[in-house]
Amino acid sequence: MTWLKTLEPRTLARLIGLVFLLSIPVGGYSLALTEGVDISAEGLLALGGEFRGLVSTYHAAAALDGVMMLLTLLIAAGLFCLLSPVNRRLAYAVTVLKLADAGGKALTAALSMRLAGLFDAGIAADLWLAAERILDQAWYVFHYGLAISSLGSAIMFFLLFRSRYIPRLLAGYGVLASLGVVVSIAAMVLVDGAGAIVYPWYVIANGVAFIGLTGWFLVVGVSTDWWQASRT
Repeated sequence: MTWLKTLEPRTLARLIGLVFLLSIPVGGYSLALTEGVDISAEGLLALGGEFRGLVSTYHAAAALDGVMMLLTLLIAAGLFCLLSPVNRRLAYAVTVLKLADAGGKALTAALSMRLAGLFDAGIAADLWLAAERILDQAWYVFHYGLAISSLGSAIMFFLLFRSRYIPRLLAGYGVLASLGVVVSIAAMVLVDGAGAIVYPWYVIANGVAFIGLTGWFLVVGVSTDWWQASRT
């Protein structure tokens, strides 16, 4: 990825924006794919032992998580090259947190493959219990990964705020939205019933921040004033 360092910052930002744009439908479809799957005892009983649809669903979910892992790695590389002139240590922190997020997506893909294998075998008497245990693990992996990624995003938006690469209003909002995700997930883990309250709000707030950043990167790129001043 050393060729990224040779790119002009506006071009680099537009490439990052393109990867962000690709990640939105891939991540959204991955979540929607398994959103309505019923693996309760009653739901599995209603399938009459025919689990091929579930196997296909979780194979597809694993593939999409694998794509998201690759996109996250590309984003991590691009952000480091864009942000390291602003503050190298904080840029490293963003990269490490994004790499941890990519690792979480790889683990989520592995759990989806485990579910696919479980339903492919389909012989355990307590199949739904085994599936629910894996789904519980996947829930924690996804949300802890999202918290880690959002912490990295908060630092990313802070560096964008500091550098004036993008409008400070958008960057400042991004810092608050990203920290809001971290706080919301902590509340979901620590407080019973908090998920029903915070879930829609942090998703909307975070979505607005990233859609705004993606659009700005794609259409405008970044202001090169700071970049040029840092080299004079």
